[in-house]
Amino acid sequence: MRRALFACALAVLVMLSAMPVAFADLDTGMEGLWTGTSPTGRLTLLLGSGGTFISIHQAVDTYRQAGVFTTDTDNMYLTMTDGSTATLQYGFAEGYLYLTDEDGEAALQRADFPTDDDFTGVWVIPGAGEGGDGLIAMDAAGGFASVDVGSGEAEKGIYLPDQGDLLIAFQDCTSAVMGYRLDAALGELIFINPDTGETITLTRYAQPATE
Repeated sequence: MRRALFACALAVLVMLSAMPVAFADLDTGMEGLWTGTSPTGRLTLLLGSGGTFISIHQAVDTYRQAGVFTTDTDNMYLTMTDGSTATLQYGFAEGYLYLTDEDGEAALQRADFPTDDDFTGVWVIPGAGEGGDGLIAMDAAGGFASVDVGSGEAEKGIYLPDQGDLLIAFQDCTSAVMGYRLDAALGELIFINPDTGETITLTRYAQPATE
């Protein structure tokens, strides 16, 4: 099991390092974190690997969306995880990304990814067997790759912390919202199901010492 876990840890790290290639495949120039104002409030938008996105719109209330996007020369096409869709016109000028719909125009600038909590590294998901049943590698720009130790099945997507929650978008147009606590000293990342209060504790992966 240790050997399988180590092999999977290497696999997710390789997947994670390949994410910039996925960015290049989209060839939009948009990938990354953007923040700015819209006609109805403040907008935060994370565009990531495989055409994934997470958006946070802060007005009187806060609205969160996640899903996938594609682009052509003039338009960005969003598909939300609830099946709804939206079309935005986009353009770049003087360092801004402009997004326009029937409500008006949002002006966004590139922003640094939040660093209050350090999620970077490989995390072991506990399971029934020795060493856990899964691994998640998270980078410093909101990208992640996960792999199941037993089956070898892998997924990629993006994550964004927001007010004590971790917003997650997968490349298959599914998403999740989890509460979290990060204990850097113990090397533990605790996910909290917001509906049930159930928790799962991930631990930072450490390569086994050479025997």
